[in-house]
Parts: sequence; structure tokens; C-alpha cells
Amino acid sequence: MRTLARRAFVFAATAAALFATGCNQNAPPKNAPLAVVSPLPSPSPGAPIASVAPVGDVGTLAQIRVRFSDDLIPLERLESPDETAVLAHFSIDPALPGRFRFLTPRMIGFEAERAWPIATRVRVTIAKGLKDRQGRTLDQDVAWTFQTDAVELEGLPGTSGSESDATPLVLKPTIEVGSNIALDRASLESHARVRVQGDANDQGVPLVTPPDTAKATASPTAMPEE
Repeated sequence: MRTLARRAFVFAATAAALFATGCNQNAPPKNAPLAVVSPLPSPSPGAPIASVAPVGDVGTLAQIRVRFSDDLIPLERLESPDETAVLAHFSIDPALPGRFRFLTPRMIGFEAERAWPIATRVRVTIAKGLKDRQGRTLDQDVAWTFQTDAVELEGLPGTSGSESDATPLVLKPTIEVGSNIALDRASLESHARVRVQGDANDQGVPLVTPPDTAKATASPTAMPEE
């Protein structure tokens, strides 16, 4: 055991299973897991859609905006019941608090109640049948995805490159790891293992996560004003 204790160990924590997703008007219960959303390529929309945003990797305060080639309703009908039929074509998966609304007669945005969660992929869908005032109609659904920053872990032993950092000083060391988002305990325990560095055949030893070890810090909770 003394010889083994002098060998370098590597903390192997996989964050793939922790990647979440998120948004829509029918918000899930607080702290409920978000449904997984598969990535989609950036769309190449044509009339009546002029442009969509955001796409790809974005910050937690990114705002959904869809611009159209022409007005969808008359200016004087903004904030009237006429908006309902148009907005019914827009949806977000998975559900997060907020709503779609007209920003101008030819631009629609999503008004989120708080910042997007970290490590979240969002799918925006515009259903076919949407028509502008020129009679141009969307003949098929248009959908795309964007995602916020992935899970990031810090304080992993053995990542500084020094031998002292990589070698435990006790047989059962306590390892403290920081994350930019609250991690699912079951997922962390199923992926976190300690193994001998450089030994491809070593299956490692599962790490045990003690209860009530998380120390959360504040994160953005509100979207900026228009």
C-alpha cells in the first residue's frame, strides 16, 4: 500500500451526463430535471422569416429574437387578441419561465423570467402555417438550438502538473471539487472515479459524495430590461 500511495492518481469526472437543456411557458417545478434536447444546425430561413437568434454557444442572458420580412399584424393591433393566433406558432423546449411576445409588428421575442441555466440547450420551434401580411406562409417548421456554457469543474487533483498535487497524502483523501452549476449527485457518483495514472486497464475506485457538501454561490436570476 505504501508503494501504491506514492503513485500518481487522476480524478476522472465525466460531465456528459450532466448536460441539461431548457425553456417554454409551461415551466417545470423548481429544481426539476430539464428534458434533454438534441442539437440542431443553424437554420437558413427564407420568407417570411428574415433572421433568427441566438444560435450556437451563448451567454445566460442571450435573448431570443425572430425577425420577419414583413409585418405579421398591423401596428395598431399590437397588444390585442390578434397576437394570440400568431404567437401560438412559437414554442421552446424544454420549458422555462417566460412567454413569447411581439416586440414590433415584424419581430417576436421570448421574454424570459430569469437567465438561462448554465449547461442548458434550448430548442426554438416556429410551426408551419405562420403567415405575414403579404400572404407569405411558412410551409414547414423551422427549429434551431442554442446552448449556454457547459459544466466546468475546478480544483481537480492532478491537474496542476505537479507530483505533490497529484499524489494523495493519506489513504482515504478528501477531494473538494468546484463546479459552475449544481451537479446531480447520482450522476456525479456514477462518473467520478479515482484511478492509477497511465494505467489504461485500471477501472478505478468510485468516489463517495458526502451529503450536504455543496456550497452554492449567487448566479444571475433576471433578464436585462428591454
